[in-house]
Amino acid sequence: MKYLLFICAITLTVSAYGETQSKPTIEQAFKECQAVVDEKKDRVAFDACMKAKGFERPKDKPKS
Repeated sequence: MKYLLFICAITLTVSAYGETQSKPTIEQAFKECQAVVDEKKDRVAFDACMKAKGFERPKDKPKS
């Protein structure tokens, strides 16, 4: 039983590590886009860069 628990724990750890390595983090994407485009000068280009990396700005909520 201990071996089964150990194998499950190792499998979960390896799969979680694999997911974090394959997807870019928001901080990494932000730094890369900020280096390419000055955010204050061209907000549209910055948003397009972030969207290309898989991060999209949320839509504004309608005011009630």
